[in-house]
Amino acid sequence: MGTAHLEDFIRVTDTPATNSVIPPPHRAHFLTLDAARGIAAIAVVLHHIGVENGSNILRRGFFAVDFFLILSGFVIALSYESKIGKGLSLGNFLKLRIARLWPMVILGGGLAVLAYAVNIPVEYDLLKLSLQFALIPVVTGGLLFPFNPPLWSLLYEVVANIVHGACLGRLTTRQISAIFIALLAVDFAILAIHRFWAAGFTIEQAPYAIVRIFTGYIMGILIYRLYRDGRLPIIKAHFLLPLFLILIPLLIPKMVSERIVAVVALGCIFPIAMLLGINNPSPARWNGVMKWLGGISFPLYITHMPIMYIWRATGILNTNSGYGPIVWALPVISAIIAATIFERWYDLPIRMRLRQVIRNRNMIGA
Repeated sequence: MGTAHLEDFIRVTDTPATNSVIPPPHRAHFLTLDAARGIAAIAVVLHHIGVENGSNILRRGFFAVDFFLILSGFVIALSYESKIGKGLSLGNFLKLRIARLWPMVILGGGLAVLAYAVNIPVEYDLLKLSLQFALIPVVTGGLLFPFNPPLWSLLYEVVANIVHGACLGRLTTRQISAIFIALLAVDFAILAIHRFWAAGFTIEQAPYAIVRIFTGYIMGILIYRLYRDGRLPIIKAHFLLPLFLILIPLLIPKMVSERIVAVVALGCIFPIAMLLGINNPSPARWNGVMKWLGGISFPLYITHMPIMYIWRATGILNTNSGYGPIVWALPVISAIIAATIFERWYDLPIRMRLRQVIRNRNMIGA
């Protein structure tokens, strides 16, 4: 998922095209995109609640992961490509990513331990439980992360980060474009033959997942390159429009072919949402809400499944329990509240401290 705030220093490297978005010579804050990430995270929670209790809430919610990947490619390129060009080593780049990601990975692992301590009906395996703290998948069959399934996409995103820091950040835009076109060709082949897109959470799906992850991630890098070079067109719209746009593929009925939704989402809706988010900043009076949505997105994504498993132990997620809308409302609300607390009093202080330590020790301008 996209996990860094959109705020690092950017420089214009080429002459901007006429009527194009011009990157400012200072820190750029795309609060609209931050908020879109939060909306996507909430959509994933609703999707998993719907799968859990059979209520069919946002059954296409897994497409939110693809939006996360596009946003992540954009954010990491925005935050680090100029530093990579100035000599940021892969080792120091990875230290920064670990500082950003692992506090929540560890907290998510702790919640998973709590969830499986309350008699969740899944085989308890101490080794499998401990592997998740290091983001090491289970490759012997079944879910890669049986105690916290959403970690699968984070694992692949870390792989994409490593490839980005090692080589993608040093490639030209033309070379990146060639790779992206090749990935699209493979995507079309997968959709034509297998007709599915929601791949990644098992080891058997790894070949499809790698293509899926890098398609979205490299699309985000290309959007950043166009933005950096002043090549993105100016399109004015209401600042909330991109937040609604990303929900469209998630709401398409199940009767519509998954491959059609994948083409529409990745080929049209998500790139347009990114473009509109870059073009249309939110009014100052909305900044608090937008920052909150962006802030809770990663904690919510990492912790909502363990929280849902704890609720499962109460029997409340059973649609036959007689609780009505409470079946999904309480788990969702509690997960959002928990994510708010985690972000404010755990994730933010720890990662800021870690970044400071890395900056002091390595003098890399983190």
